Amino acid sequence: MVKASDVRAILTAVLMIGLVAVAGLRGTIPAATATHYREITVDTNTATGAFNRALFSVTGYAQLKVSAQPIAQDTYAMLHPAGTQQRIETMIDQTSPEPGTFYPDRMFRFVDNTDDAYFREVTGKGMEPVLLLAYNTPWLTRTGALNEPPTDPQAWADIASKVIEHYNGDGSDPNYKLRVKYVEIWNEPNLDQFWSGTDEQYFELFRVVARTIHARFPGVMVGGPVYSPGAPGYYEYGQRFVDAVGEEMDFFVYHSYGDSVAKIRSDIELWRDYIASHTSHHHPKLMATESEQFITDDAAKLQYMLDRQFALLDYADTLLGWHQFTLYEYREGWYTFGLIHGDGSVFPGNYWPYWLFRDASGRTLRVTASSPSGGAGPEHYVATRSEDGRKINLVYWRPQSASGDQVTRFSFVLPRDGVRRVFTASLLLGDTQGVVDAEVVEGTARRFNYTLRLPPGAAVSLTLDDAARALTPWLGLTSTTGEVPLHGTFE
Repeated sequence: MVKASDVRAILTAVLMIGLVAVAGLRGTIPAATATHYREITVDTNTATGAFNRALFSVTGYAQLKVSAQPIAQDTYAMLHPAGTQQRIETMIDQTSPEPGTFYPDRMFRFVDNTDDAYFREVTGKGMEPVLLLAYNTPWLTRTGALNEPPTDPQAWADIASKVIEHYNGDGSDPNYKLRVKYVEIWNEPNLDQFWSGTDEQYFELFRVVARTIHARFPGVMVGGPVYSPGAPGYYEYGQRFVDAVGEEMDFFVYHSYGDSVAKIRSDIELWRDYIASHTSHHHPKLMATESEQFITDDAAKLQYMLDRQFALLDYADTLLGWHQFTLYEYREGWYTFGLIHGDGSVFPGNYWPYWLFRDASGRTLRVTASSPSGGAGPEHYVATRSEDGRKINLVYWRPQSASGDQVTRFSFVLPRDGVRRVFTASLLLGDTQGVVDAEVVEGTARRFNYTLRLPPGAAVSLTLDDAARALTPWLGLTSTTGEVPLHGTFE
């Protein structure tokens, strides 16, 4: 675990990992010290598609907001969450505790939403809300238990409609706006603790709610079954859901726990192909709104997360989003979930892979790779350019299965826009996690080259950002003080 004092120092100086930590990585390297040579060229002028930033979503911002120390917010901000999704637990019993009532200030779990403050905070950070419409309300139950199926599915659907109308307006209104685009119906209805009814009763509720929402709110997408892998008959349940209400479903939602990267790939392909062959959705959309792999070794978890995120990018056209569970520390049984502790320190295996991708957004770019010295083993990379064209980023990873050190020359063919940029190199390697180099690239430059020696398991993020807005890291900074307060100064 990274100490809170370490995070304070990082935040105060923006990022202050010294060059001494990576001595020998940069510059000319004798051939005898490396077994491979690789050239990676990024054409910043040629876009190849859209980068799916929603694959880097993390649940639980509400818990972080209300329970963690303020510094934890700064730790999260370093991940640059704009463009990701944020799942918001919208509680039907809090929204409408009695017939005819509607309380938008109370509707969200954990947080006060008076004057839509929480919703506006989420969207103000550039995150796309995904509303989880969860559980029952006492007046639609027989015994008061909120896991009971609604006695009147249409009444439950009408509450859901009020939630959407509160943000979007009515679909017939000329001022209608798609502020809420994605909704999930219930949470893990294949577990008795969340749904005491039959599977068929859930399918019927989904049908009624989806038809109601589609009739009133154009463009709103309704997802289900939002189900857990922690119950027998996982695949059979999903297939029966698709067979029963696949035509009403806009996207298929599931949770992924304890899955290898190979299984994640297999499941994406299974559901994509099954839905395409059993419904009229020929290009099905999927979303995972909870996911985690139970690896306690930080180094192994970091490698797993990099492998998983690059795998998800292979399915960027199918996946609407992928959510890691969860942002704020949460213990359940023997395992503690999370990216960030309450004191602002981090879970290294979960946090740093997301941090490495912090500048990846906008449009993907053409990348070419060559190996004059022969093959260098597996590698993964993605390059992007922000929508305004001013930030360029490349994330590159050599898995642990690669052989030997590799001298890697990164070459950026720069845009002819005259923009002066700040280049930063970020590295994940062993105990090194942070920015390791920075320099100015003049607006007249046509190409920028940077060379690193990368052992197996190393991952780098190379960013060129507009110097007018970039935060320039301080490198090799030292202080005689053990801790520096947030926004304080070094003496």
